[in-house]
Amino acid sequence: MQLMRIAIYWIVVIMTANAGKVHVHREPVNVALLCRELLEPYSRHIKEKGLQFDVQLPEESIEVLMDGNLFSQVLCNLVDNAMKFTDSGRISVNAGVCDHQLTLSVADTGCGIAKDQHDRVFERFYKQDNHSDPSAQQVSGTGLGLAMVNDAVAALGGSIKLDSEPGSGSRFTVSIHVQQIS
Repeated sequence: MQLMRIAIYWIVVIMTANAGKVHVHREPVNVALLCRELLEPYSRHIKEKGLQFDVQLPEESIEVLMDGNLFSQVLCNLVDNAMKFTDSGRISVNAGVCDHQLTLSVADTGCGIAKDQHDRVFERFYKQDNHSDPSAQQVSGTGLGLAMVNDAVAALGGSIKLDSEPGSGSRFTVSIHVQQIS
């Protein structure tokens, strides 16, 4: 049910981002509980793929004021991408809150992204070109996922950083200023 809600919400985000207006609805969110609920379905699929899945989350009692739907979009899309581009090794998800800063990191041991493509992967309809590497997997997709992540992070008042090299996997780190309420 949660994943369907997320899919519908993405459609709304795309439409409003195209109109230049992303509505942010801040509400109390328990970061650990939300992440666990969202990551549980991925855990099974990742393990079926033969990958290790490492998750580190904040204490259960930490609640922040933020848009949980937008954050869900970011987390799910980054994990989706990690699954698509990782054939062996691991996917790691780390989330934490410190000094009013929510940090989310999704890392993988997948094919990686060349430095000259780091900015471009956040453009709408851009798809990484792996044709020069015959061993790299060709993955289907629309080229919208990371653009939507970038829009959602910006709407949340945050930033996203990519660390990656071909053959070394990727790490996306999201930082969002939040009001901690417990």
